Amino acid sequence: MDGFDFLPNEPIKAPQRDVFCEGDPRSSMGHPRVYLTIGPAGWVDCPYCARHFILMVAETCAGVRVGGAV
Repeated sequence: MDGFDFLPNEPIKAPQRDVFCEGDPRSSMGHPRVYLTIGPAGWVDCPYCARHFILMVAETCAGVRVGGAV
């Protein structure tokens, strides 16, 4: 699991389904680290700060889409 760079109100593109959020890293005001799993819909929101994570779409050699929606 990795942290992600983001702009406020911008969805965070995640390369895997398991992500974590601990608030804005540029702010001294954060929240406890929470681990989230992106579900079948391809997205999840942090219950503390409403940061929106979306699963990046991966493509195989055959061009078949794997993963969530972006």
